[in-house]
Amino acid sequence: MEFPAGHPYRQLLGTPIVSGQAILGLLAQITQGAAPIGLVLMLTQTTGSLAIAGLVSGSVWLAAAIGRPIQGRLIDQHGTRLVMAGSGLVHASALIAMVAAAAVRSNAWELIALGVVCGVALPPASLSMRVEWGKRTPSAERTAAYSLVYLTQGIAIMAGPLLVAGLVEIGSAMLALVIAAFVSGAASVGFASLANSDSQRGGVSGGQPVLRLRSLQLLVVVMVLLGIELGAVQLGLPALALGMANPALGGLLAAVVSAAGIAGSLLYGAKRWRADAGTSLALLLCLAGAAEAPLAFSQALPVVFVSLALFGAVLSPALATASLVVDRSILGRPAEAFGWLSTAVGLGTSAGTSVAGIVAQRGGVGLVFLFAGCTGLMAALSATAGLKSLVQQARTS
Repeated sequence: MEFPAGHPYRQLLGTPIVSGQAILGLLAQITQGAAPIGLVLMLTQTTGSLAIAGLVSGSVWLAAAIGRPIQGRLIDQHGTRLVMAGSGLVHASALIAMVAAAAVRSNAWELIALGVVCGVALPPASLSMRVEWGKRTPSAERTAAYSLVYLTQGIAIMAGPLLVAGLVEIGSAMLALVIAAFVSGAASVGFASLANSDSQRGGVSGGQPVLRLRSLQLLVVVMVLLGIELGAVQLGLPALALGMANPALGGLLAAVVSAAGIAGSLLYGAKRWRADAGTSLALLLCLAGAAEAPLAFSQALPVVFVSLALFGAVLSPALATASLVVDRSILGRPAEAFGWLSTAVGLGTSAGTSVAGIVAQRGGVGLVFLFAGCTGLMAALSATAGLKSLVQQARTS
């Protein structure tokens, strides 16, 4: 992809270390897209139980959500090099061990235990890129830097299922997971070789736990609400497709959200925004919530596609801007703070999916999207209430 002269992405990718880390970071995240579908396919085939497949897959992502702040704290203390290399090797080994365990029909608890290891060690590529590129870019360029992080993550999450689908056609889900594990592990080690080995400077004064900072507490609440909205949308897409008696439509709708997210990252990172990060975040969250409102009242396909495209287009910029808030308001241990953002979104998504399932069962798919939109607007109101002032206080402190 070629960017015009002066484009922020061209300047970023013109730095050999950044361009190398962007490619390797994308590949290191390939299991984030490949594992959800690959594990369900493999474990359903080998155990004959969709329930076991769901429990094992769920253990991976719950452990990943819990593990992110731990990885972030280790990055702040020891630098990204050690954490990326170690996580990549452990994650790849655990995923391959899970394939082997499934092949010999191991019991569910052994598979869940391996899933926990696999999740805790999920390579913190996006977290590491934010830390690495935050060091290497001036403040005015960090909107582009963090947007590029979510651009690579979006591409990886789209590419993972395609990799699984292609390899399942010529082999099996086991083969797909093994190849994805090798790619992720090798790319993580390669990323680590380009990383800065130094730990973060300064730290939080007095050794105060970073989650005790009011700015991060507020941002975590906002990200949990955004995660609930995202989880409700993820549940609403297949529910909508089933309601139209067209199950395959669910995959197409998910692809619309992902593609719009990639486009949103490209467009958002191309401009140097003058508004402060708190205001930008509130506006983006408001747009994300408003995007769901039409779906509460009409499920006509044109309405569906436009609404989902808008939601996807502002989702990645909102996540990038949340990282910018951390960058400008959390002056010590940024990696741990970034980790808490990932945890908040992950836990919110899980909760949102669960609640939306109950809502869909009792009130229909329109009510699911109304729930999603209201939650998004609550996130915007929460951001408006405090993030702007907190960022301004951090700038003057």
